[in-house]
Amino acid sequence: MTGFSYIFSMIDKYIVESQIGSFSLAFLLVFGILFLVMWSVRYGLLSITPNVLPILLIIGIMGWAGITLNVGSVMIASIALGIAVDDSTHLIVRFRRELRSRHATVHSALRRAIIHTGRAMVFTSVICICGFAIVVMSNFQPSRDFGILLSLTLFVAVVTDLVLMPSCMIALSRKWPDIFPKEKGVHS
Repeated sequence: MTGFSYIFSMIDKYIVESQIGSFSLAFLLVFGILFLVMWSVRYGLLSITPNVLPILLIIGIMGWAGITLNVGSVMIASIALGIAVDDSTHLIVRFRRELRSRHATVHSALRRAIIHTGRAMVFTSVICICGFAIVVMSNFQPSRDFGILLSLTLFVAVVTDLVLMPSCMIALSRKWPDIFPKEKGVHS
């Protein structure tokens, strides 16, 4: 087979396959680095759920809506992971700092952490969502899909960071009261 159609088809296929491989590698590296930076398997595992759930949800919506993987849609997971992991990292680091201070309980440390980081998380997410939502006005369907799906992914990511992760932390602390010890000498 020859011609531009065949070449573009093969390029599209190659880009999709390489992006899937790149996302897998990025996923492993990002969460590996989180484990190292936080010096804690517990907090590293806690940060995975609110960052992977939005991506899985959007992949499910894409399948349900019949949106195929193309050059635009395949990049959503990598971009969303890079942006969403930032919010959860800020929240966990602030939570750990608050937990070490003033004889804080898990509830009070979470409340103070959300008060201090929540506004910034919401503002940065709204700015990113609006920035990517501009692409919805494009006449090019893959760009429009990219804008809609990435905006939705970032919205779900900030909701999971502000609702799901604290809920998981509270549930875990009820089941295992010593799961979040007040660490000494750990730098956040």
